[in-house]
Amino acid sequence: MGNALGDAGVSAINIVFPAVALTFALGSGIGLGGAVIWSIESGRGNLEKAYKSLKVALILLALVSLIITIVPFVWMDEILDVLGARGDVASYGKIYLWYMFGATIIQLSGSVFVPYERNNGGVTYATYFMVIVFIMNSVLDYVLIMIFPFGIHGAAIATLLSQAVTIVGCIYYVKKHQMLKLSKPVNVQKTSLKIMKIGIAQFGIKMSPMVSIFFMNRYSLYYGRALAVSTISCIEFILSFVYCVLQGVGAGDQTLMSRFYGERRFTDYAITRRLSLFTALFLSTVSIVIIFVARDNLGNLFGTSDEAALEIAIATPVFLVGMFFYAYSRICSSAFYSTEREPLSYVCIYAEPIMLIVLLLIIPRFYSLTSVWWCMVLPQILTACISFYLSKKNHAKRDRSKGE
Repeated sequence: MGNALGDAGVSAINIVFPAVALTFALGSGIGLGGAVIWSIESGRGNLEKAYKSLKVALILLALVSLIITIVPFVWMDEILDVLGARGDVASYGKIYLWYMFGATIIQLSGSVFVPYERNNGGVTYATYFMVIVFIMNSVLDYVLIMIFPFGIHGAAIATLLSQAVTIVGCIYYVKKHQMLKLSKPVNVQKTSLKIMKIGIAQFGIKMSPMVSIFFMNRYSLYYGRALAVSTISCIEFILSFVYCVLQGVGAGDQTLMSRFYGERRFTDYAITRRLSLFTALFLSTVSIVIIFVARDNLGNLFGTSDEAALEIAIATPVFLVGMFFYAYSRICSSAFYSTEREPLSYVCIYAEPIMLIVLLLIIPRFYSLTSVWWCMVLPQILTACISFYLSKKNHAKRDRSKGE
């Protein structure tokens, strides 16, 4: 499909994707923030508060969707300029963003509803539906880009149509399980603050990779030209699948940990945390081995030039170093925000992009393009060390509380 879209089309989607991801991150923050409240309050038997969280989440969804739909249309050129889009890339990027921002409500709805499904016992339903949507998106991409030459228009339409199907499935689930029952008046402001307090963590989880992509693209373009951006884009696309799996493990353990925490089943909570950590580390190890073995052929998946394929093969092992540490940090952050320890999760999540920016401002000035790659890996290692320290400190504090 890269050949059908052309280099400018592929580059445009990659360069503007952080802006699109911002909408997903906001929706996920609202959805997970409310869903954590749903699980904890349901576990405590406070069903009224659980129902209230969904109603307020939908109000926030409508408000945020309206803002995101209007604002970018006023500053579209400025957004493209900040993202680094120029020439044909900017033209294609503008087309793609017209579709994405114009249908913000479609993008955000699934991000809000799906966490509630998972936290209401609908993990299997949500998983099956997301797999169906992924397959549908892939098929539509092929049809609208390869068979019908709609180009960048086809890529955008395929994404929106598949997301629209998600909304239909979510609404059906919510109605079937009567998740919007509410008799008492809702204090929107108080519940909104609780949702956003937890949602900040999920927002960071979704946006952290996008921040990395944005700055890595900018600095790769500056130090290594277009070939470097192409290399980074292909590697990040492959790693994004692994990151999604690891985030899925974190989302899955959040459902159980929040429920066990609300029910005060702390032994079950500890077992769930250990199992999720083992699962994440095991999956990351398997992924590292598979991608490392296949590194020489990764460029062929994207139809890149021989020079770009060689560069991908050289750079891939560097990026794989950080995956194991990324997995550990994500499980730690999930454990924190699932149990009303949001400040600790903020540190685990936001330390990585902050360190990345600082390192990119310093290291590449003295070394080669390879140092730009390591600027992404080193923060992942350091963040894992910080997460380990905070986790141990939190457990020690909890043990002292039990002793008292």
